[in-house]
Amino acid sequence: MYNLQLETFIVVADLGSFNKAAETLYITPPAVTKQINLLEKDLGLTLFVRTHRGLALTEAGKSLYKIDIVAGIFDETMLKLRQCAGMEIGRQQICCAVSVNHRLAEKEMLTFQDLYGENPLMMRRGWSNYVDELRDEIWKNHPQIRVVDFDIYSVDIFNQCENSNDILMAVENWKDVHPLLKVIPVEWKYTIPYGVLYSPEPSKLVRRFLEGIKKAI
Repeated sequence: MYNLQLETFIVVADLGSFNKAAETLYITPPAVTKQINLLEKDLGLTLFVRTHRGLALTEAGKSLYKIDIVAGIFDETMLKLRQCAGMEIGRQQICCAVSVNHRLAEKEMLTFQDLYGENPLMMRRGWSNYVDELRDEIWKNHPQIRVVDFDIYSVDIFNQCENSNDILMAVENWKDVHPLLKVIPVEWKYTIPYGVLYSPEPSKLVRRFLEGIKKAI
């Protein structure tokens, strides 16, 4: 599924500019810089250097750019739909993302009842068994909540959440995806696996990368 840090990295690498990447992603240049800084911090690598011609990839950045692999949340249904393989690293709780101006933004924990009267944005049925279990719970036991479907996570859906003041189903490690959204946990049992997605026939570079992850976990 969605990983704004990696999407931002790829766009910056393609365009060679934070400003041009910001225009393409419809976010501000400081937001682009923040996503790159977070990715570099998570990886422990420097991915770009500034030159008189603009930005250039470091050797580590070039290696990451070439690897046909992405980090994100997934399950077996998603892997089949996207025709890729996956390695689970852990689980993420399904949370709710709201605008910092939303009535629920002051809360640190939500309940089903807090969502009554809201129209949470949720990926359409069939993308994830884990999300569909939550959808079924809402449909059967909480008719006061009206789920609104969308097709895929992107910058647009995060902007829509902020602009429309709707709630977006998200995961806890997306807390830095959008500067005007707050990710809040909910008192429910629903989680989703996260890890890495890669080609069913990975290259030698990807296989070495996956072996390193296995040793780390």
